[in-house]
Amino acid sequence: METENQKCVAVVFSDRAYKDIQTETYDKDPVETGGILFGHRLTTGHWVVVEVIPPGDNSTHQYAYFEYDQHFVNRVASQIADKYEQKLELLGLWHRHPGSMDFFSGTDDGTNRTFAELNPSFGAISGLVNIDPEFRMTMYHVDSPLNYTKVETFIGDDIIPEDLLKLKPGVTFEEIDAIKKQKMHREQPSASQPSSPSQPQQATPHREEPRQTTQNREHHEKPQVVIQSPDTVTSIFKKLVLEHTKAVLIASIVIVLSIAVVLVNSSSQKTKQTKEQIAAAERAEQEQKEAEAKQKQEAEASKINSMYSAYLEAKNNSTAKKLEENHLKNFKTFTVNYPKNQTKIDNIITEIENQIEVVQEKEKMQQKAAEDKKAFAKEQRDAQNEYNSKIRRWYDDKYLKELDNISLKTVNECLNKLEPLQTKGLIKHPQNKETLKNIIEAIKDKKIELEQRQRQQENAKQEKEKDIKNEYNNAINIPCKKTIEALEQCIEKLKGLKLVYHENDKPRNDKVQELETQKQELLKNKQEDEDKTLLENNEAYKYFKQQKIDPKKHAEHLKSLESNKGKLQSPKYKKEVEDLIKGNNPKELSDILNNDKIQCEAKCAAYKKLKSINRDNDKKVLEKFEKETCKEGCK
Repeated sequence: METENQKCVAVVFSDRAYKDIQTETYDKDPVETGGILFGHRLTTGHWVVVEVIPPGDNSTHQYAYFEYDQHFVNRVASQIADKYEQKLELLGLWHRHPGSMDFFSGTDDGTNRTFAELNPSFGAISGLVNIDPEFRMTMYHVDSPLNYTKVETFIGDDIIPEDLLKLKPGVTFEEIDAIKKQKMHREQPSASQPSSPSQPQQATPHREEPRQTTQNREHHEKPQVVIQSPDTVTSIFKKLVLEHTKAVLIASIVIVLSIAVVLVNSSSQKTKQTKEQIAAAERAEQEQKEAEAKQKQEAEASKINSMYSAYLEAKNNSTAKKLEENHLKNFKTFTVNYPKNQTKIDNIITEIENQIEVVQEKEKMQQKAAEDKKAFAKEQRDAQNEYNSKIRRWYDDKYLKELDNISLKTVNECLNKLEPLQTKGLIKHPQNKETLKNIIEAIKDKKIELEQRQRQQENAKQEKEKDIKNEYNNAINIPCKKTIEALEQCIEKLKGLKLVYHENDKPRNDKVQELETQKQELLKNKQEDEDKTLLENNEAYKYFKQQKIDPKKHAEHLKSLESNKGKLQSPKYKKEVEDLIKGNNPKELSDILNNDKIQCEAKCAAYKKLKSINRDNDKKVLEKFEKETCKEGCK
């Protein structure tokens, strides 16, 4: 018979087991987790992992700390191990490390040593899983007391002997999965020392297809070896009988000698058996005491876990004061009887103290944020009040409301009110200072725009007025002949013009008046010419103009002159004729004033008559007489 290879040279995972490790790792990411490995050790040194037991609902998962649910692992492991035709054995464990940390910690060394000591002949296997960032698993063989050897890892049902994967009749993989998901309500012995699987209770006629992994098999290619099933006693016997006759004969002799030795030592064996029974009883009593102590330790740990769970539920929604009063104080005053639990308490206290520091810092930041928010709100209110009292009236209520049709006058008014606020430093709030600056710049831009528009309008108006003026001047300054008919036509044309340029249309009216004056002058001259012609043809007029005869003696001449008087239109000649009829002949009167022989009384009478006639031709005669001494007697 070949010697069994006790040293693990490679680990082979079933598709189902490897998929369970991946699922558990990603479900708990980013905290730590793990599980227990069950399967078979082959004589070739290949260890086949058929099933992986999950850590249980009551396990502890933190970023750098992990603890199994001991009661769950022990119970579920024994149940699942019995579901296969070839009962599964405890091979080892696996757990996830953060990042790329693929070496064991001091705590891991203690757990691996415990597993290796469960079977000193074979040791155990221990796996480390990392996500950095892809899924990666590294397997080690652990010798007792503690010696690590890195081994190769393979995956796939197709490289595992089929009889190692067969379930008992009537058992299904769904039933095994249900066992893994069952809830446990109390804690039992630590999962770091799982109890041996119990005997099979159910059977199955066939095995269902395992779940297929979807991850890349990095470093897990199929081995270039054939893994053989363990040799049964029958096959070994046949091999020895058929192939090794001499060896069979030697084995037979050894068996006979062994039987003889057994018979010789049978009496001493009974005595030894009695001693062993006594020692077994003592061991049982010691184990009982250890179990009770362990139960008390676990009860204490359970209370600590309960307190810790309460802290975890409250830590994200509690103040620093509540964390200190409701949790930190409880852990500091908690009486611990076992070193392991004391270490856990110390770690929890450190964790809570760190959390309190974090919360305190957060509370300080929140308080500062609240104060900043309050100060900011006050600053905004002050700024708004200052704006409303000093700026709004002229910008919002005046400028903006009239912006669509605003005038240059309104713009200047707003600037006159707002600019002193800036130049005299009447605005205190920085935000309003900047706002006022922008407002003034905007209004100034608007002023420039309105001034440009006004200049354009004025230029356009001037151009229009210039055109109208030119047209007007051209219209009223039409050339007109100096005849009555031509003047009448020009006057009629000017009066018919529809152009109005000057106020009250004065230039046109003046022009019309000027033409009317010219017309009247022409009419007057014409009338005077007609009257002059009429008188020059009148004999009585000629007579009186030439003779110095008393008009009373010439009645016929006077009647003729009076009859012509009604035909005269010119005031000049009418008056002249009237003076002639009254005896006021200018020539005759002038002769009297110029005659030195005539007495002063007669001259005074002639002076008064000639002056009343008021002719320009007589001015020199009158002025001469006024210088004479006779003039004094006329008063």
